[in-house]
Parts: sequence; C-alpha cells; structure tokens
Amino acid sequence: MKTILIIEDDTELACGIKEILCDCCGYDVFMAHSKKDALVQLKNKHVDLCLLDIRLPDGNGYDLCRKMREFYQGGVIMLTACTNTEQIVEGLQAGADDYVTKPFQIAELLARIEAQFRRGYGNNEMVPKTAFSGELEIMMDQHHIYKNEKLVDLSIREYMICELLLEQRGRIVTRDVLLENIWDSRNKYVEEGTLNVHISRIRKKLGSYEGLSYIETIKGFGYRWAHQVIQN
Repeated sequence: MKTILIIEDDTELACGIKEILCDCCGYDVFMAHSKKDALVQLKNKHVDLCLLDIRLPDGNGYDLCRKMREFYQGGVIMLTACTNTEQIVEGLQAGADDYVTKPFQIAELLARIEAQFRRGYGNNEMVPKTAFSGELEIMMDQHHIYKNEKLVDLSIREYMICELLLEQRGRIVTRDVLLENIWDSRNKYVEEGTLNVHISRIRKKLGSYEGLSYIETIKGFGYRWAHQVIQN
C-alpha cells in the first residue's frame, strides 16, 4: 500500500484530502500540520509521497523541502495558492517534483499523485540520488547536472527533459510524451517547435562525449539518451 504524508496547516482541508485518498484510492495517509511534525514523521515512518503546503505555522514549504531532501528521496507535490512563476520555480528548485495550485480539482490532484507513482516513487529507498553518464554527474535529489564538477546552467524544463530521457536509459521517448509531461500536463497549447529549441539549448550546454551528443534524435519518433547511465 502506498503511503502519503499531507503537510498542511489547514486541518479541514488536510482531513478532506485524507478522506478521499483513503476511501477512494486506498492509500495509507498521515497528516502533519507543521515543519517540525513533518520532519519527525518522515524520519520515523515509511512515506512514498508528500503533499506539501508552502505556508506553514513554523516556516515555509521551500525551506522544509530543502531540509527533507537531505534524507528523503520520495515524491513531493507542492500545494500552493501562488500562481507567480518565480515562486513555482523556487519550489521546484527546492526539490519538489510537481505542484498543484489552490483551489484545485481533486481529479487533478489524484492524477498528479498517480503520475508520481508511475515515475517510480512507490519505494523511495529505490530512487537513486546520483547518476553518471559520460562526463556528467546528475544529482537527482537536487535536480542539478554537473559536467567535470561544474554546474551546468539548465532551466527547470531543460533539466526535466534530461531527467525524463535519463530515466528511460536509452529507450526512445516520443515527442508527444515529452510535450505532455514537460509542458502540456495542464492542457495548455504548446507549439511543437518549442521542444526543438529546448533540445538544441541542452545539447549546446552539455556538449558531447566521445564525439557524440548526449541526446540523440530518432527521426520520426523522438529522442533518447545516447550514453550509458550508471546509477547509485
């Protein structure tokens, strides 16, 4: 049974979400109403996924997420009333995997939870912290890529593209899958040329290894990571 920790100071909202996740989906759900309580529970319980509110009585969700990522490798979905892009990016850079903007439809929240479990967060002990490929060191928990020990300046979406390709370990990822997962998960129209631009930028920033780009184009299908990936 998958376990979820709701970190939310609004008790009524947290209880409502818990009831739906337990009764309708069969998840095992815990609740924490402060940073302190959340850290205690994470260190003493097996938790596959956290739903993390940004505003907490003893601090904010950004700082808590950074602290969690020192030892917790499960999924994190931020619950936020903020629609400001900079604040959303800050949450992702702090270690969140996704976000849901309040007020949200429960169907959207459930879909995003299911998406995280499909990505492999059903057992957080199995999620690797670091991967190596060519001259790159990929810090999965920090969402950073280093080349020859120097941080590569990737945008959030550029990193997400790399991560999605890395997860497939050489298998082809279609353009439709990339567009849906990186841009269009909120049903917003995205021009297909946008993906071409991002792939081009990533290639330029990562360079090549042994004369071969890290991202290979499979004409008519999509892309794949071109070099061996070693995880630990």
